[in-house]
Amino acid sequence: MTANEKATACREPPGYEIRVRGPVGPTITQAFPCLTATRRGQDTMLTGSLADYVMPTASDFPVVRAVALEEKPAPHNPLGAKGAGEGGIIPVGGVIANAVANALRAFAVQPNALPLSPPRVWQLIEEARRA
Repeated sequence: MTANEKATACREPPGYEIRVRGPVGPTITQAFPCLTATRRGQDTMLTGSLADYVMPTASDFPVVRAVALEEKPAPHNPLGAKGAGEGGIIPVGGVIANAVANALRAFAVQPNALPLSPPRVWQLIEEARRA
């Protein structure tokens, strides 16, 4: 996965990479959340503690490459610098939905809402089969 930013006058490259890469992980977990489960017909929680969740680890995430698209300096501040970090937040959900749609192209599945939990993806497959 590549995160591009229109960041100029990058004075601290390691800090830039952290600001760009950092938001990707939490955004992925928002697209694929751990769901709570209840016993059918009851209000009993089956996922009542962190021991019941599959917690994501570093190996669950893609390698993210941070790329600074250094264009002309910003005219509105003395350093000419621009912000960085939004590239890891804003497009990730759409990227994930497109990847799921591509993987399930044979089923004509078109996800149009997040989160994409396993039950939700299965529901999309079943709806496509019935259509």
